[in-house]
Amino acid sequence: MLINSGRYEFRNKGIDLFLDALANLNHNEKLTYPVVAFITIPAHHSGPVPGLIEKIESGVFDAAEDQHYLTHGLFEPDYDPILKGLKENRLFNSLSDQVKVIFVPSYLNGNDGVFDLCYYDLLPGFDLSVFPSYYEPWGYTPLESLVFGVPTVTTTLAGFGLWVRSLNMDAGITVIDRNDDNNESVVAAMVSVILSYEKMSESRRAELSASAILLARTALWSNLLIHYKNAYSLALEKVADRSDLFRDKRQAETVISANGKKTSHPEWRKILIRHTFPDSLSGLLTLSRNIYWCWNSDATDLFRMIAPELWEFSDHNPIALLESLSFSQLQALEKNADFMSRLKEVMEHFDSYMAKSAEREGPKIAYFSMEFGLHESVQIYSGGLGVLAGDYLKEASDSNADMIGIGLLYRYGYFQQTLSPYGEQVP
Repeated sequence: MLINSGRYEFRNKGIDLFLDALANLNHNEKLTYPVVAFITIPAHHSGPVPGLIEKIESGVFDAAEDQHYLTHGLFEPDYDPILKGLKENRLFNSLSDQVKVIFVPSYLNGNDGVFDLCYYDLLPGFDLSVFPSYYEPWGYTPLESLVFGVPTVTTTLAGFGLWVRSLNMDAGITVIDRNDDNNESVVAAMVSVILSYEKMSESRRAELSASAILLARTALWSNLLIHYKNAYSLALEKVADRSDLFRDKRQAETVISANGKKTSHPEWRKILIRHTFPDSLSGLLTLSRNIYWCWNSDATDLFRMIAPELWEFSDHNPIALLESLSFSQLQALEKNADFMSRLKEVMEHFDSYMAKSAEREGPKIAYFSMEFGLHESVQIYSGGLGVLAGDYLKEASDSNADMIGIGLLYRYGYFQQTLSPYGEQVP
């Protein structure tokens, strides 16, 4: 039994190549026993498939029917990348197929209606986990498998895979070399690992399971903390080496007006020009500098209402939008009764939301992450890690938790995604 799990990122998580490997196994003469592959990837589902629970409870199952993969119904099955990939690879779950695929599009939190088990309770029941990632800054899913003694497969494009390579402790894990041009060899390597595991003796499998648990212990925070301290010390040393760059650095000057004598020689000065806003519109400045606006549709509609074309041109960045407005446009907004009424309503909701921070209890939490997916206009994220980190910050804000995100300021992000009408990520 195989398992692939994680966020629904069809290409980044390597789900596409996992399906290719299953298709290869399905007609591979070297395969001795049937393979059941679980894909536990949450998607927009409608609950357990009708009739499935009754069959499980009665223990009576009819002959397998073609193309029945789902434990939970999907709202848009015709547009689902995994279902599409299964059909393209001719994985139909037919009686004659050596490989059967079960797609679980639900969070395994203990009350999904089919398994009613948490992911960590279900995971130990599998023989092997496979995560052929294309992009993964770290990758916790392979590590989670190792913790429960389940051997796993990952790639060199996952931070965890590279870290394991550096340890020279590959028992219980296979790290496959992956780049932009070797998809076929990655698929072949996965097939080889699965076939090899199938033919292992029970004693050898037990050894691999024990090795997997031992390897997982090396990733305990007590073992990794020293690297954080070393990195921090190195950063301080690097800054000290270039301290001369800061010695003569001048702060930007705020210049309101300038009166000076005429001269034929240029005089260069650093200046900071501040955009002046009428007091009646100052709420827009406050709102634009708080990510609250991007998950509040009334606030988003308010910015769009200012200048629809400029809103699109600024890539939905309210700060860029406001800085591009002319004085005459600001005056027009002040005279727009409908706009001012909406602004007042949005600010009342915003002030009410922010006032709850005075009720916070508990310790202050510092959340370190290499990337945060807050909004497309703040390009400091590149993939699932950033999107997940952004979700955590949003949940912390809604829960009134005292959390501060600490990350890196990248000049450009490079993550692109398309969402279905139901909010699912598609390639």
